[in-house]
Amino acid sequence: MVVQAEEGWQFVKWTGDVGTIADVQAAATTIRMNDHYSIITNFQEMSPVQYNLTISRTEGGSVIEPGEGLFTYDQGSVVDLIAESDKDWRFTEWTGDVGIMADAHAAATTIWINDHYSITANFEEASTPTVYPTITTQAATGISPTTATLNMQYSVGNYTSIQVRFAHKKSTHLDWFYTDWVTKTADGTHATLLTELDSNTEYEFTAQLKYNDILEGSTLQFITNALSKPLSGGGCFIATAAYGTPTAEQIDVLRDFRDIVLLKSAAGSQLVTLYYHLSPPVADFISGNISLRTLIRELVVDPIVWVVADTKGIWQN
Repeated sequence: MVVQAEEGWQFVKWTGDVGTIADVQAAATTIRMNDHYSIITNFQEMSPVQYNLTISRTEGGSVIEPGEGLFTYDQGSVVDLIAESDKDWRFTEWTGDVGIMADAHAAATTIWINDHYSITANFEEASTPTVYPTITTQAATGISPTTATLNMQYSVGNYTSIQVRFAHKKSTHLDWFYTDWVTKTADGTHATLLTELDSNTEYEFTAQLKYNDILEGSTLQFITNALSKPLSGGGCFIATAAYGTPTAEQIDVLRDFRDIVLLKSAAGSQLVTLYYHLSPPVADFISGNISLRTLIRELVVDPIVWVVADTKGIWQN
C-alpha cells in the first residue's frame, strides 16, 4: 500500500484493522490479507517552516518598516523594508544577508524569506552643499570734485573667510588701480573712500571678492563734481582786495601754490573750496577800507606770500 500526501499535508499513520500491516506509520507498507479489513489513511496539515529576520541600524536614521529587532516569518514570505534617515543624514545601503534583497541600495525595498537573515540599515552624515560667495557693486556715494566713496555688498557663503577690494580707473584710461584686500568673515557691505581724484571726470569701478577664485561685480561709473569756483587760473579774492589789483605778482605766487599743491589733495581741495565760499564778502569789506586793506596786506598776505615764495623750490618739485 502506498499513499501520497497533498501539498501542505503529511501522512500520519494507518488506523483500523491494522493488525497485519507491516508498518502502520509508513506511507508505503504491506498488509497480509487474512480476512475482511477496513483501514483508514490518516493525514495532518503541515506547519509552515519559519525563519527569523534580525534588523539593526547604524546612527543617523531608523527602520520604520517592519521596525528594528527580531521578527519571524513563514518561508517564502516577502517582507517590505523601509529605512528613514534623520535630518542632515542620508541612507546609504543595507548590509548583511542581502543576497535575496531586491535592491540593497534603496531605502525602500523587499526581502524574500528563505532562511534566517540578519541585515543592517546604514546611514551617513549628509555633506553640506557648498554655498559660494557673492558680490555686488553698488553705486558710489559722497561724490565731490576730488573724492568719492565706493560701495559693495557681499556674502561669504559657507566659507570661513573671504577678501574684498575695489578696482577703479578713469574711463578714458586703460590701467586699473586697486585698493588693498580686506578680510571679511560674515555677510555685509564694504566701502572705500577714494581721494585725489580729478574734478569733473568720469571714473569706472568694480567690486572684487577672493576665496578660491576671484569674483567680480558689475562695472559702474561716476563723475566727480565740477569745482564750485573757477579755481584753476582764478583769482584770490582777499589777496586781490589787499593789493588792489588781480595782476599783482604776489597773487601769481599764491595761485601757483593753490594749483600745484592744494588742489592735488582732497584736504587741500576742500580748503580751497571753503575759502572761495567764505572769502568774497570778506574781500568786499577789505576793499572798501584803505587802512584795513593795508593792514591785511602787510600783516597777513605778505608774510604768506614770502613763505610760499621762499619754499617754491620745494613744492614746485
